[in-house]
Amino acid sequence: MKRQYKDMPWLMGAEGGDDPLLRLFCFPYGGSGASIYRHWQEDVSDGIEVCPVQLPGRENRINDPLATDMEGLLDSLLACVEDGSDIPFAFFGHSMGGIIAFELARHLGERHLVEPVHLFISGTPIPRMFEEHARTGRCYHRLPDDQFLKLVLGTSKGIPDQVLLSEEMMRLILPILRADLALMESLPLASGRAPLPIPMTVFGGAHDELVAPTAVAAWENYTTASFTKIMFPGGHYFLHTDHDMLLRHINETALLYLI
Repeated sequence: MKRQYKDMPWLMGAEGGDDPLLRLFCFPYGGSGASIYRHWQEDVSDGIEVCPVQLPGRENRINDPLATDMEGLLDSLLACVEDGSDIPFAFFGHSMGGIIAFELARHLGERHLVEPVHLFISGTPIPRMFEEHARTGRCYHRLPDDQFLKLVLGTSKGIPDQVLLSEEMMRLILPILRADLALMESLPLASGRAPLPIPMTVFGGAHDELVAPTAVAAWENYTTASFTKIMFPGGHYFLHTDHDMLLRHINETALLYLI
């Protein structure tokens, strides 16, 4: 049955067919919104419904308060996912979105709720890296504007030049980037927690300057189910540059759940 999106602020209005067999919730990377997935519905197999997740404070939710606490964000996302759990569902997340997808899957399991049938983790550092950062006590999201901007410029390869050169646009995006970094720095320490019993496909970029191939392979330690590692030739934002190859792999994996 086709879902209605008008009363669901957490989902940007993509719609699959009348009777989808699998829902794919897609979580955006830092500084971005659900619109990065706006064309995915056109490129996935019949039977898959793409559900781009819209975090507050950006795009059509620009007036909503930004989320800065991971536990609070996960609690807010529970209702959204539970509402879509009438059929099997999977998560896709890139970079920050991959951490949100992974932690939300854990959140569901800990509450004995329906879990995703598959996790697609893309261009994402392993959670241990965030835990090690948390132990240092550093809070980069609280840096003064000039230092924070320098930090952003050091990792800004996904921000278009026209945005970087526009003072007005940077005033809009910097609070979002600061909030997204606060989300990552609020990630709860997970030492000793068991891997998830969920099949996982992890994508990486051979020239990713933020997530090394060894970090991609290390995700195998976070699942007790099947694990598949797939590398693309691009950099950190290979989900755009290698879009067709990425969607082909997602389609092939999803077919296992469409039978």
